[in-house]
Amino acid sequence: MYVPGEHELDIIDEIGDESDLNTLRRLLMNCRQELFKVIEQMIRNEISYENVVMKSDYDDLSLKHEEISREYDKLKIEFKDLGHSCLFLVQKTKDLVDERDKYYDDWEKNRSILTPRPDWDKCSNVLDGGMDRWKKISAGKTSDQLVEILISEIIDGNQTTHETMKQNYFDALGEEKQILPFLRSAKNKKIKNRHMRRRITGLLIKEIWNEQITKGSSTAESKKIAIDDDSSFDGSDQPLRQPVLTDLANVVFDYLKKRFDSKDMAIEIGYNLRDACLRYRNSERINLFWGILTGQIEEQVFHYQMKTIAQLLQHLCRMKIVFEFDETTMGTPGGTDSLGLSVDDSLHVARLQSIRNSTLMGGNSLASASFGISVSRSITSARNSIHELVMSRNQFLMSLKLLYPTKTSEKINELVKAAERDLHMTNMQTFEFGLLFMEGDDGKLGNFLSTLLKQLNEEKIQYVDSIKLILMGHPLVPVSQFKRAITMVDSTIPQAELKRYVEWVYNTKIFNEKIKPLDFEDLLRRLENCACYKH
Repeated sequence: MYVPGEHELDIIDEIGDESDLNTLRRLLMNCRQELFKVIEQMIRNEISYENVVMKSDYDDLSLKHEEISREYDKLKIEFKDLGHSCLFLVQKTKDLVDERDKYYDDWEKNRSILTPRPDWDKCSNVLDGGMDRWKKISAGKTSDQLVEILISEIIDGNQTTHETMKQNYFDALGEEKQILPFLRSAKNKKIKNRHMRRRITGLLIKEIWNEQITKGSSTAESKKIAIDDDSSFDGSDQPLRQPVLTDLANVVFDYLKKRFDSKDMAIEIGYNLRDACLRYRNSERINLFWGILTGQIEEQVFHYQMKTIAQLLQHLCRMKIVFEFDETTMGTPGGTDSLGLSVDDSLHVARLQSIRNSTLMGGNSLASASFGISVSRSITSARNSIHELVMSRNQFLMSLKLLYPTKTSEKINELVKAAERDLHMTNMQTFEFGLLFMEGDDGKLGNFLSTLLKQLNEEKIQYVDSIKLILMGHPLVPVSQFKRAITMVDSTIPQAELKRYVEWVYNTKIFNEKIKPLDFEDLLRRLENCACYKH
């Protein structure tokens, strides 16, 4: 066997290496060509399928598109309906404006020739139940229906009055403790009916109030003397004392016994007084007296009214002196006041404010109420000097604004107009304000004082309504919540006043936190009959 030599082997290796390189070159070129083809195909595919999505995404998007299309169609229909409604409302508004203008033109034409609409609320003064009942039975009624209601109420009231007037005797109610002291008599006893008239009833009630105030004043004076004589008194400021009140029912009985010098006669007059109060409930003064006597209304309501009247009269008298003094000093060059100071605007305003403060601070006891209830008697007895209580209309207006800075201009003007009606004024220059405080023998007040008390009651109603808004939603109201509501509405209320509110509303003399919660409606009813006014 032939074996190649080393030289031959080297030649063979060189030839093999060269052929392998050529092969590799060809293979590399082929691979590159294939790569370029693949890349070209990929680019072509990307361009061709650039906007193509997946089938699942397409289905989801199709469903969402259909849902949105349905919502769009629905909203489009609603928008179209709203457009029609808007056009209808625009047309309706235009029609209403035209109708309003037409009614206004008719009103302008007929205002001077047609009879004005009556103030139906005045009917409440002659019906049982007062304003509350009248509002209930007159709500939503026409004028014809209101006339029928009024006629029927008057007929029923007259029948009741006639039936009572036909009775010659009253049946005694018995001697139980719950019966008023001046009505306690054996049940088998007959009480004579004296058919007491309104004037006699008013006079008797007026005398009873004088007796009650006299007793309260004497009791308060004795307590004051006892305090002054107390060696432990340190002279520090004492809280404002409430008037010392005696139970009105006992005062009535004691007064009737003293007045008629007979217990039997006192009981007889007591029954007649009760009958008259029930028959004349349309009189505010009589109705107030009977409500206090039966415990339905707090007695402080009456005393607060009298105190308000007394404060006003005192204020007007002081202002009259100030105006006269100012006229004297201002008429003299370099005039000075009683303190030796020059008269200028700042001192004048300060002096007027001082007068107002002294007036308000001077009427906090039963003495003020006593003064108020005897005002007309004092003026009537002083016929010689009654015309001296005079001031000009502007001075009267200024005095009212100074004493009542929180009243609106409408309220002040209402008082001035009521005063003008009372004085039957033809000359608008002077006000004989002393005549405004005169009352009839039966205690009936004039327009001015009636308007003042009406505004006072309106302010109380606003005060109670503010408390009502805070307590609304609570069926049972505990004492702590009631006190909190009061202080929220009236942050400056004295503790003595707050205590009095609680004692009256919750009908207790024990002032503590263990008092049972009170029904919301009962609480409001008690609060409306309480002498509660914002401080």
